[in-house]
Formats: sequence, structure tokens, C-alpha cells
Amino acid sequence: MYQELTIPSVLMNCKFEIDDVEKEWTLTKPFDFIFSRMMVGSFADWERYLEQTFEHLAPGGWIEIIDCLFSIESDDGTLNDDLAIMQWVNYLIEASTDLGRPLTEEKRHNQRLIDAGFTNVQEKLFKWPTNAWARDKKHKEVGLWTLTNIGGGLEGLSMALMTRGLGWDKEEVVTFLIQVRKGLRNPRIHAYWPIVVLYGQKPLAEPSTV
Repeated sequence: MYQELTIPSVLMNCKFEIDDVEKEWTLTKPFDFIFSRMMVGSFADWERYLEQTFEHLAPGGWIEIIDCLFSIESDDGTLNDDLAIMQWVNYLIEASTDLGRPLTEEKRHNQRLIDAGFTNVQEKLFKWPTNAWARDKKHKEVGLWTLTNIGGGLEGLSMALMTRGLGWDKEEVVTFLIQVRKGLRNPRIHAYWPIVVLYGQKPLAEPSTV
């Protein structure tokens, strides 16, 4: 059952609703565009989610998915497995997998879109630096925003997974994240988050079964 929100100062043709997208969608009007960002680890059944987006798109409508390929990478050898940030990533992958919502599922999105019936599927990859270590202005700014985003939300990203999935207590998590933050802020570690953007279109006409 969805809840419609009343928000002041919005356009008359704009409204906001809260619903659980993992449950059966009860929406009656089709969409021209369905968008999701950073939903990695949110769904137990990605196939069902994409099936429902396909069902609720109008013919010719598009889906766009922006997600993180949940790993920290480096192209120059400044990142190694002994660092706290690498251990953190591995811990979260382990915990999310044990809890049935793996943080690595985005690697299969391309094929999932095709299997759901989408056409014109496109995939683009980007690199978001972990901090301002990059030399060029654009990626330096992206790195600053990424550090603000990940660094500011580090405890929120980690606490449930590490306590429920790994059995850590709160104090252990907080103490460990001190070292993770130091790694994320270290400009000598030239690491980045791989970001994937995928598009897919619902065909203008349903394929004939004859």
C-alpha cells in the first residue's frame, strides 16, 4: 500500500509517493521513464524488480540504472589488500551476501535488462576518485564530492551489515571505520569507485508470439 506525500512548493503535475518496490506494484498508469540510483544491496530479487519496471513502462519507455560496481580499484598499484579500505569493502561484500542482498549484483544488470525484455541496452563505465588525488579539475571535483558522500555516510553504510551480517558490536565497527576514513582521505592512495550507468528501452510493440 503506497503513501502519497503532500509537499509544499511543487508543480501541480508533480507528486511523491512512498511504496515498497519489492512488493507487487499497484500503480495503474504506465511511465515513460523509470530511474534508480545506487540501489546496490537493496533488492533480494533484482530479476523481479526489472520485470516490474518493464511491465509498468509505456511502449518506447526507458529505464536507467546508475550503480556502483562495489569494489575500490586503482590503476597504479597504490592500493593493496592490507589497507583498511580494502578490508572494509570485502567485509561488506561478505556480510551483504550472507544476508541475501549481495553488493556485487550490479555486474549482472546488463544481462538482466536483456532477459527482462529491454532492447537498445547500453552500458557506460565511469571512475569516481575516492578523494581529490586526481590531477585534472573535473575528476578532482568528483573525488571531493565522492569523499563527502561516502565519508559522511560511512557509518550508515556499514553498521547494519557489520553488526547483523558479521556479528560485530557497535564499538568495533566505529573503531574500525576510523582507519577506513583515513584511507579514503589519503591522497597517496589513487583509488576510485567504478560506476556503471545502464539504459534500456521497452519495445514500441510487444514481440509477436505467432
